[in-house]
Amino acid sequence: MKRLTLPFCFLYLFLIYSTALAAYGDIGVGAKLGSLGLGVEVQSNIIDGVYSRIGGNMLAYSFDSTIAGTAYDMDADFKSGNILFDYHPYEGMFRVTTGLFLNSNNIKVEGWAGSEKFEGKYFDLAPLAADNPIRGTVEFDSLAYYLGVGWASNPDKKGWGYAFDVGFLFQGSPSVAKLSILPPYDADQEYDKDYREEEPVDDGTGTTPTTDPMPGPPPTTGPPPDAGPPPDAGPPPGVTPPPGSGPPTDSGPPTTTRVHNAADDDEDYAEEYVDLVDEFLEEEKDYIEQDLDDFSVYTVISIIITYNF
Repeated sequence: MKRLTLPFCFLYLFLIYSTALAAYGDIGVGAKLGSLGLGVEVQSNIIDGVYSRIGGNMLAYSFDSTIAGTAYDMDADFKSGNILFDYHPYEGMFRVTTGLFLNSNNIKVEGWAGSEKFEGKYFDLAPLAADNPIRGTVEFDSLAYYLGVGWASNPDKKGWGYAFDVGFLFQGSPSVAKLSILPPYDADQEYDKDYREEEPVDDGTGTTPTTDPMPGPPPTTGPPPDAGPPPDAGPPPGVTPPPGSGPPTDSGPPTTTRVHNAADDDEDYAEEYVDLVDEFLEEEKDYIEQDLDDFSVYTVISIIITYNF
């Protein structure tokens, strides 16, 4: 919301400033082209050798960058308003300029991760990243400082003129916002581990077989009627039976082992999967911010056509 209000704030200041200057009849206007795109500005003389300018700029362009194995398409959307002050030493044509920019510059990124990204701990994310791009927005400080030099052909004369500016816009380190793998993922549905069992299927009998059977003991038939156990003949005379020998004892029904139900692990697995995605995206944020750090000090070059009333 704050970034949406910046252009309106600038437009309001621009209208007030130009209206006030027009009332005094001391005004100059300019159209500019440069590294911040197309722009307009209004200029006024404050005191001898010192001028003020208020203007706006707009630029949109695209470029590509491969960052740590991810190929990104980047769309720069630069919008800014500036309040600048020019000082002309000895009231000449050379000028030193400083001021502030109301900054709404951002870069939208969209990229596809290469297969080498998923050879280690992020192996489980390969199916997700293969079908969905990584998307986000890179933002900069809303208030940026400018320092530069320039040259103007007719700062204190009426009529047409031209000017040239070069300087640096200090707009802060890039900050990645809202980086995600789209569309939103559901770890339970988007990816199945090998051990996950299939969903139960209705067999048409009105009952749904369970995926986690607990077999009971097999039925016992018992001895035939009137048939008892064979008599114990015992050891031959004079032979001592070995320890532990003798008739077998009844150990009860056979033991059963419960089959592991993987569905019991779904909730834990989903949390681990989401945490893994978040960790992956945090690393991507760091890579993107490092790659775009050159934008933190942005070179501004402008050519301006002016008309002084």
